[in-house]
Amino acid sequence: MPITLSDAEIKELMKLLARAADLNLTDERVERDLPAYKGHLAAIERIRTVTLPVEMEPFRTVKREVG
Repeated sequence: MPITLSDAEIKELMKLLARAADLNLTDERVERDLPAYKGHLAAIERIRTVTLPVEMEPFRTVKREVG
């Protein structure tokens, strides 16, 4: 089920995420980036709708350095 957020909620989310990353976004920057971020959220929702068999799920090997 897609999550629907208002533009004001998305802007607040953008500001919170930026603050967590130690970035200081101006209101103008948030306003300018809003369409791209909405597209990003829509793409994530589309990806989540695809059901893959287990053997086709992405697999990443993680190398652990000893030392």
